[in-house]
Amino acid sequence: MQRIFPEETHRGWGLVRWSWVIAMAIVWLQRGLHFEERYTDAGAVVVRTYIPINDLFYFSPTGGWVVYLVLLASLVMVGLSRWTRAFLVVALVCHLSLCFTEGMNFKGYDRLMAWQAVCLMVAPGRIDGKSAGLPLARYCALITYLGLYGQTGWEKILAEPTWWEGLPLMYNMVHRNFGDMPLGVMISDVEWLMVPMAWGTLVFEAGFPILYWFKKIRPWLLLLGVGFHLGILVLMNVPNFTFASFVMYPVLFMPREYDEISARVRGHWGSLRQRFST
Repeated sequence: MQRIFPEETHRGWGLVRWSWVIAMAIVWLQRGLHFEERYTDAGAVVVRTYIPINDLFYFSPTGGWVVYLVLLASLVMVGLSRWTRAFLVVALVCHLSLCFTEGMNFKGYDRLMAWQAVCLMVAPGRIDGKSAGLPLARYCALITYLGLYGQTGWEKILAEPTWWEGLPLMYNMVHRNFGDMPLGVMISDVEWLMVPMAWGTLVFEAGFPILYWFKKIRPWLLLLGVGFHLGILVLMNVPNFTFASFVMYPVLFMPREYDEISARVRGHWGSLRQRFST
């Protein structure tokens, strides 16, 4: 195993762990405002689900709040790196149990964060970026993102040819559920802008599983991915998806690449602090 998958120390795992905790907290703290209505039998009981788990149970308000509070407490423990894997399991079970009660409304970023939790469970050591271990967790994260981008990109190309004309992107900008942001609405009918953005989306998503393997292209591809998701954050009303998407980006870099980029960022930050302190 060592000859095929040599051990590595990837210092990005500590940042990934905290990013996952923050993304989960952002999502679930928002949901606390309307928790009983959405996740317990005090609201509408959902019958049709991906997995008929609601045939076995449905949360009462009291039971739902217990699961919700256990989830939040587990996130705190994961963030503090205390019995990390045990609390990752608890957080994942609570997360999925609550999400399943939404039935067919089980959102993409909820599924993504569930897979991210699985990746964290097999990360080395205390998931703090200080321990050496097999790169299994990094490969799991990589497979997740290669599938995420590749599947969505090629589905657009093969099943939605109007993407080449920019029409779906224009529509998404004004969609009442996940669009309707001021800047997005303002540029939604600017064809000379929408068409290149749509083409860029297709090239990035469909090309990601191929371009990633080129060493000189990979850092720029991931930087483009950061810009891609920041654009979604500004132009569309899907902030939770953006926060979830950023979680695993540190470990999509190779360990050496991450160390070099971190050193550059720290160097630039130190220069800025020194400049403004004088």
